[in-house]
Amino acid sequence: MLLTAKPSRKTHLKPIFGAAALCVPPIALLLLQPDFGSSLVLCAAVGVLLFAAGTPMRYLIPPAVLSLGGAAVYIALRPYAHLRWIGFLDPWATATREGFQLVQSFVAFARGGIFGVGLGGGRQKLYYLPEAHTDFILAGIAEELGLIGVLAVLGAFAALVWAGARIAQRAREPLAALVAIGMTSLIGIPAAINASVVMGLLPTTGFTLPFVSYGGNSLLICSLAVGILLRIGACEAAPVQTRISDASRRRIGRR
Repeated sequence: MLLTAKPSRKTHLKPIFGAAALCVPPIALLLLQPDFGSSLVLCAAVGVLLFAAGTPMRYLIPPAVLSLGGAAVYIALRPYAHLRWIGFLDPWATATREGFQLVQSFVAFARGGIFGVGLGGGRQKLYYLPEAHTDFILAGIAEELGLIGVLAVLGAFAALVWAGARIAQRAREPLAALVAIGMTSLIGIPAAINASVVMGLLPTTGFTLPFVSYGGNSLLICSLAVGILLRIGACEAAPVQTRISDASRRRIGRR
């Protein structure tokens, strides 16, 4: 309800503090697992919702800087996160260690070219590319279906995000609009992170590609998110129609 309240100069900080109070406990539990990637996605989704709710950027910059500082400290203190960062910065220098998975992903993209080697003809999934069925499934698509297949997958996610934004834009109720934005972010942010990791734009995080990677939990949650989006689109975005009975029409005609 804090996000749907009418914004004013005195209430801009209330949604931020309220979101922090709700998000800090689950983020702390995620970091204890440790699951650094999911905590970052949660922070990003909250930031998107705050921005969509009308929070000015000058109020969002300090929490963003604080989050980046905390991420840097976490990477410095956690050996596994530090090794992933090293493998991201120079994968070829650590091709047999930390950068092995990313280098094999590059090889898959190179082998696929524009049109790919054919569906089922990829070699990297045969014990060369680790987690080819989950985290790096886009690399397998790139090898077998080429650049055309990768663009088709990314285009489908872009269309889904655009449709979710349209549903949120057309929603009559502020709460429904924010829910639509949240459900869209739940799918769009992990998809963007997964694609960036596979192409070497972000360090390895362990995120799956929604609707594509193997995994029942991910498929269930993403399907629920799409179902909520469709429900909002059917109910909230529908134009309001005023029904006039025949008797009312006759009375209006006599006037």
